[in-house]
Amino acid sequence: MTESLGGWSEFRIPKLMNGRISEFRIPNSEFIRYPLPMFLRLLLLFTVVPLVELFLLVKLGTVIGISATVLIVIFTGILGAWLARWQGLGVIRRLTDDMNQGRLPADALIDGLLILIAGAVLLTPGLITDALGFLLLVPQGRAFVRRLVASRFEKRTVDGDPDIIDVEWRRED
Repeated sequence: MTESLGGWSEFRIPKLMNGRISEFRIPNSEFIRYPLPMFLRLLLLFTVVPLVELFLLVKLGTVIGISATVLIVIFTGILGAWLARWQGLGVIRRLTDDMNQGRLPADALIDGLLILIAGAVLLTPGLITDALGFLLLVPQGRAFVRRLVASRFEKRTVDGDPDIIDVEWRRED
């Protein structure tokens, strides 16, 4: 990245245009702080992770046998679906209780999202994704992830922004 030029920063990312490689500029933004653009992250996520998972499953298959490996994959899928349903019902109960008592169900909603992600991750066969899914299904694991995400959001927010006016209001009919 080079110096700022009138509100723009030059990123020397090659882009193919008309058969030639050119450069393009991206405006300064709070969201462009990552070493890799989002496309590269997703590309790595959807190519490298499945390859590592496949490698680990093949290695496990050579150590304990193919049938035992397939049984482990099937067992973790069934166990994960059952645990996701059980934890999801608990979150729905908490959400209903919070709403009935007039409290904002923020933690219950975040837990519900994390359980949904855990269920989706557990459906994909693999050892790393299963470990991540089971981590998200355990309440302590969800609390850890919630704290981690909250700290990342806190770092990205700016305190004392003059464009934000904090008010309280109520509706009178």
